[in-house]
Amino acid sequence: MAYGDKGRQQEALIAALLVAPTIEQAARQAGVAKSTAHRWLLQPAFRAQYDAARQEALTGALQYLRSVLVGCTVVLYNIALNPGAADMARIAAASRLMDYALRGIEIEECVQRLRRLEDHFVQKGMP
Repeated sequence: MAYGDKGRQQEALIAALLVAPTIEQAARQAGVAKSTAHRWLLQPAFRAQYDAARQEALTGALQYLRSVLVGCTVVLYNIALNPGAADMARIAAASRLMDYALRGIEIEECVQRLRRLEDHFVQKGMP
């Protein structure tokens, strides 16, 4: 098989991995064997391309969510501060705002910790 064909198959597998629920289904969609998909995922160059594509997809999704997040937050904020709203609605809105804020902080901290761990293991030569 020519290198170009392998390159196209790898690109197809990366695209399929981004949407398929399992590696097996992604391999089938890309037209490669499941064992080949697993083998490629163990190769640093392929894994780096896949990770970059996954990060790009996640970044796009998060950008969209951020764009609607402000409007949703304003709705909850308005309910929480509306003296005419039912008490339970105000409490629920305020509680949601606090929950989401705290979850966001926790996630951000976890991501930073994971990055430090990944950097540590990469420096040690571990996958």
